[in-house]
Amino acid sequence: MIKTILHILFAVVCVVAVLFMAYYLTRIYAKKMGTYFGTSQNIKVIDRIPVGKGSSIAVVELQGEQYLLGITEQNITMIDKLDEKMEPAPAPELPQLPNIKDAFSSLLHKEIGKNDKSSDEK
Repeated sequence: MIKTILHILFAVVCVVAVLFMAYYLTRIYAKKMGTYFGTSQNIKVIDRIPVGKGSSIAVVELQGEQYLLGITEQNITMIDKLDEKMEPAPAPELPQLPNIKDAFSSLLHKEIGKNDKSSDEK
């Protein structure tokens, strides 16, 4: 009996350890990839919208000037140089997720209440 419990506990600890390692390794990997893709002090993508499969239109800022670009899988074309600067749109607010501790606590209280009522009926 104790041996079985220890095996289960060891398996749970191993799974949790693997999850933590995967989490931290993906964070490290994302930081390294961020230096290769998408981060620059001189070029900023202000806005981008897909217009078809593999094509999009983007507003890019380069040395204080903004350009409207057409982007496809084969090439990038400058459509126009913008006279008026566009400001990046604010990031949309993410919906608030319920606190897992409160949700679990209320669920636990509901289950305890059900068990108390069923034991009172007996």
